[in-house]
Amino acid sequence: MKTVPKTSTEYRFMKREWKVFLKRFEELDAVNTVYHASVGYFDTVVNLISKCLDLDPAFRAAYEAYQSVLTAVKKRDVMALEETLMTYKALGNRMDQSMKSLRKYRYQVLNALRYDYSNGFLEGINSQIKKIKNTAYGYQNWSNFINRIFLERVWFKLSKRKLAA
Repeated sequence: MKTVPKTSTEYRFMKREWKVFLKRFEELDAVNTVYHASVGYFDTVVNLISKCLDLDPAFRAAYEAYQSVLTAVKKRDVMALEETLMTYKALGNRMDQSMKSLRKYRYQVLNALRYDYSNGFLEGINSQIKKIKNTAYGYQNWSNFINRIFLERVWFKLSKRKLAA
């Protein structure tokens, strides 16, 4: 954006609608024209993005690399992601560090695509327990704290002995 005059329509589009560059290209609407206040006329998002990509070849290369990473992760295509990581040439922008990190941890990233295992569920439970711990202000009785966690997690089941009493 620093190479483009601030009064240009491309600059205003990139400044105001930067989130469309983060979406997958396949998800963008290429048919319906929409009024964009940033540029002041009706156009498709795909046309506006292509105008912005024509401004700088380095920006186009970074955008295409980003899109290929997004597509490979979405489709869980290990070979496509590995090819993208290995063929990426440094462009002298902020994306270089991200690609360098992906290359450094390539084995772990590719394993995440190969297998369906995830620790997201466990991380969610840990986060919920931390929230309980922060809002509880310290239970004096450990069993009360554990019971509170069970109640929050809907794991708590009253035993038949307690129901009969």
